[in-house]
Amino acid sequence: MSDPIDNQLLSLFSEIKRLSHEIKSSLINQPPFFQKAAIQPHRSGYNKVKPPFDPIHQHHIYYIKPLQVSESDDGEVSIELTNLDYNPQPRNLSESIHDIYGFSSLPHRALNAHHRYVGYIICSENQTNTFNNVVALNLRKDEFKALASEQFKIYRSQYDSINNMLISRNIILEQDNFEIITRHARQAAIDKTLERMTLSWKTSGDTQKSRGNYQEALKRFPEEHSLRTEKQIKLMNAIHKYPDAKFVVRFKQRPAPVLSVKYEEEKSWEKSFPIVSPLIIYKIASDSEFRVTLPRLQVTLVAGEIVPKQKTTSRKKMNAIRLVKDQNWFALFPEKKDDGK
Repeated sequence: MSDPIDNQLLSLFSEIKRLSHEIKSSLINQPPFFQKAAIQPHRSGYNKVKPPFDPIHQHHIYYIKPLQVSESDDGEVSIELTNLDYNPQPRNLSESIHDIYGFSSLPHRALNAHHRYVGYIICSENQTNTFNNVVALNLRKDEFKALASEQFKIYRSQYDSINNMLISRNIILEQDNFEIITRHARQAAIDKTLERMTLSWKTSGDTQKSRGNYQEALKRFPEEHSLRTEKQIKLMNAIHKYPDAKFVVRFKQRPAPVLSVKYEEEKSWEKSFPIVSPLIIYKIASDSEFRVTLPRLQVTLVAGEIVPKQKTTSRKKMNAIRLVKDQNWFALFPEKKDDGK
């Protein structure tokens, strides 16, 4: 007798595939569209010259490939940077739509790194049906994600990931990927005019975990000297140099493309949001301002992290010191306040 939960997951995935097919068919059959770029207004008093606006086509899409990893003989996994990483590649909609709204990701990728298709698609025909299908698709994706996650909590002793659980139970194919399946399709408001849009790289942001003060940080290492690794010894030696500091492990967030939009009916911009699939747009003004040229981002590897190459500035006060060059431990110090003396 078949499992009712498995049948429910299969039914949801079938709906996801059906709705994805409907959306792809609608978008691929849109009529050609072109609008000249808005005229750059002259703004006095601005020292920084803004880039020109872009013309608006029926679609404007970039492919950003996922980071790839390699495994050494001793089993250590590391990221391999190539010329295609953070180098957006223009794509034609007809050639990439099945991948944009597909369900698989490249193998040998870095953890939580998947391909992204960023940009926009103009939908000028069959708008209401397309909009409703996207809403329904995202709801089915949420239901599928919630049910699969609930099952994984119950059976996590048997599986090392939700993805492998779904494959083992014949819910999805071996090449399918749970995170790709549950990605939302992006769309603009159907009842508002998209007046401005920008596509850019978000290169700031980090996460950190506290390791406490001097004494608390040292307690995290084995008391027995012979049990300490070479990395731990280097860290401990560095910690001893800063007995008055607070210590954290800090990880920089990987750079990601973000989209910002402003509607004609709204006074302010919507908050920038990460984008992994093109924004489906239903209504624009005759003078809508789009800045959607996404340049290659120069990055480097620092202690296993992807760090954008940026110009150095003297305006930021240095209040953090990396303890060891190839590790993510930092010593933090309070910023010096100007007391007027």
